[in-house]
Amino acid sequence: MRDGFPFDSAATIGLSADDDGPEVARLKGYLRQFGYLQRESSDRVAPEVLDDERQLPSSPGTTFDRVTVEALKAYQRQMGLPESGWLDPGTAAIMALPRCGVNDRLRAAGDAWPNPNLRYSIDSITLDLPMDEVRAALQQAFAAWERVSPLTFAEVGSSAAAEIRIRFEVGAHGDSGPFDGPGNILAHAYYPPPPASDITGDMHFDDDETWTVALPSPVGTIDLITVAVHELGHSLGLDHSSDPNSVMYAAYAGVRRTLGQDDVRRIQQLYGGTLPPPLDPWADPAVRNLIDEWIRQTDTCVKRIFPGAWIDMWGRMCGRYNNVIARCDQSPDCPPGWDSYRYVWVQNWAPMYYRFTVQQYVDLRQGGASYDSLRQCLG
Repeated sequence: MRDGFPFDSAATIGLSADDDGPEVARLKGYLRQFGYLQRESSDRVAPEVLDDERQLPSSPGTTFDRVTVEALKAYQRQMGLPESGWLDPGTAAIMALPRCGVNDRLRAAGDAWPNPNLRYSIDSITLDLPMDEVRAALQQAFAAWERVSPLTFAEVGSSAAAEIRIRFEVGAHGDSGPFDGPGNILAHAYYPPPPASDITGDMHFDDDETWTVALPSPVGTIDLITVAVHELGHSLGLDHSSDPNSVMYAAYAGVRRTLGQDDVRRIQQLYGGTLPPPLDPWADPAVRNLIDEWIRQTDTCVKRIFPGAWIDMWGRMCGRYNNVIARCDQSPDCPPGWDSYRYVWVQNWAPMYYRFTVQQYVDLRQGGASYDSLRQCLG
């Protein structure tokens, strides 16, 4: 699998105003594809897409002109990057990542389904996973948005009416966004009406990717739950976020299955809702297994895990002696203020304090973080 768009090469990094040549042409092609420059009539896109893009600035040719500088700044702003106006290493690194195929700029959020009780159908699945694993992954994605809003989702058969239809496709598949093989574009989705069409609300996944639900994700695979949570956000009316901690950030940098604060705020602007109670990561067996695995691999030599123990989104872990994990209300040495439902007490060979969100933990484990690097990073 290709890692993504090839913008982090020595030939590309450093492109700036007045440069000219094929690398600039590729950069412009990327900016056109995601809504920062007007596409040309020679691009292989549907006529209605070209009509939609007439509002965008045009920059033909292969020169890094002033229009391209401003388009690149707009991209950097959208991706939460410094607006340097040249292809600096940080920008090139983000551009090189696989990403969602939804245009960043042509459609603003604001339209929502009038009825919060939505139906979805799974019309085709990936060759990489059995139906039960695909269904469970999608259910987890739907649950992430249900938890913070009045939305409900019910699966129906492929022949039944549904607001959201889910398909795994390759190459050209009957819409204006053909997939491009392994890497690069992972999936795309369609906003709620208006306008209404046969694909309004639908989610399409590129089956040339290698999909997985395993944690940690094997090298060369894409986490289906992460991408499904993101694409479902589009199906519900959200556009891309400039917050890298949001599931609606356009670039895929690894597992991110839980909503960020920006995601919660924006979905509640559309549908209402209240903040959820603290997330219990032990409810997700995959996260529980990750934490168990890390504990087994460290020098804590843990002998047992107290069944009632858990870490919430702002949880802490600390280390002492005795090699036991328990809730704070069962340890007389628990620091003051560490109430029983919010914190976990980890007893091991030395005083150590750990503070992390579940998502930080999963991201670090996905990156193969060692015990020492985890301890150093989290403090």
